[in-house]
Amino acid sequence: MFHEILYCMLTRNHVENHDDLPVWVIGDVHGCADQFRDVVNKIHAKTPDCIIFQLGDLIDRGPDVYDAFRIVKEHDIKTCIGNHELNFIQEWFGYKECRSRARCDTHDHIKQLSQKKQDMILESMLDMQNFYTVEVGSSIWTLSHAPIRTETDLFEDCGAGNTYCMSTKPYDKSMIDAFCVHGHMHWNYRDIKEQIQDHEQLWYNIDGGACYGGELIALELKTFDTIRVTGIQYTKHGN
Repeated sequence: MFHEILYCMLTRNHVENHDDLPVWVIGDVHGCADQFRDVVNKIHAKTPDCIIFQLGDLIDRGPDVYDAFRIVKEHDIKTCIGNHELNFIQEWFGYKECRSRARCDTHDHIKQLSQKKQDMILESMLDMQNFYTVEVGSSIWTLSHAPIRTETDLFEDCGAGNTYCMSTKPYDKSMIDAFCVHGHMHWNYRDIKEQIQDHEQLWYNIDGGACYGGELIALELKTFDTIRVTGIQYTKHGN
């Protein structure tokens, strides 16, 4: 479609896939580093040569924030910024007060790390992108933390505070004729197998609530293969 071609010309967030490698997308981690590592290892066992994306919210709730970012570095995983990282960055640099119990715990945890580890985490967060597009066969997929609501939003990269990581509203199927994957909405998650079997489905939610005792999900965009690892109940408070 024309809008896909134009979009790829205009954005630096596009990832070319000339070799048609498998493309895996992983949902919200929230400090579940053991599960994250398990998923990544299983991805590489299935497809040694591949491209891996993670859709943000690596931090908060779970205890293994540093390890989560270390896995990203070790495996060259491309990451989208989530609302938890966006808020953390603003709080860390003094632009807003932290009012989230989960994120206050994250602040306290990171402050106890060595300066080198703190720097690595901050640099990794600042390197996160609002969204990515990637070629999968003859199609172009859009990857973001939260749903992009309309086709117009695809052309409005307004910085970290836009709908790509902050939206809580579902997408409008009638407005967007494109393949997309997002996380962020564990409260609105439908089993990934049901989503795949829905032939009208163009958008896929892969936030299985790993930190709430759900599961961490990876989806391969060409074959629709999935990897699912059982999560753990780290916390009961929602913020």
